[in-house]
Amino acid sequence: MTRVIAADIGFLHFAWIVIVDDQPVLCGCIHTDKVKRGEHESVAAFDARRCAIIAVALSEVRRWTNPAQIVLETPTGGGQSARATACMAMATAIAATVFRNHECHWMKPERTKEAAKEPCLVAWPDFAWPKLKRDSEHIQDAASCYLLWRKWQLQGCPLPESKRKPKRKPRKKVVNV
Repeated sequence: MTRVIAADIGFLHFAWIVIVDDQPVLCGCIHTDKVKRGEHESVAAFDARRCAIIAVALSEVRRWTNPAQIVLETPTGGGQSARATACMAMATAIAATVFRNHECHWMKPERTKEAAKEPCLVAWPDFAWPKLKRDSEHIQDAASCYLLWRKWQLQGCPLPESKRKPKRKPRKKVVNV
């Protein structure tokens, strides 16, 4: 019996789905967007408290499910602001720490977005997807990440290349004689 946790990493919404023998059995979304900052609490202390919420909940999911593999959609490094980038880095660090003793497969978001969410709804039409749109959207991202990984891993298909263009051209080598 192969047990895999697939996750869509996020600091506000950290979605996960447990898949056993290619069938989803359990899913959830860890939310920190509704956590309120204390009146005299620093931003660093507030972020640390939110990190602890994610780490404890994710550790419990790991303990309950005892996965053989982890498939993670890692956030991009380029956020819309320094704050967004810092939050993505914190969420990624939490996942790397919680799953440090497991075999992790890191997937780029542009690849999973190309795979789209519809295939997971087609692959598992009988699964009880969450009713809340925000939960459903993130959990389906995690499921799409798993489906793309499974296609690549189990069927030997290559991962689709990103359609994103490099930001700048490579520099020409200058040789001084």
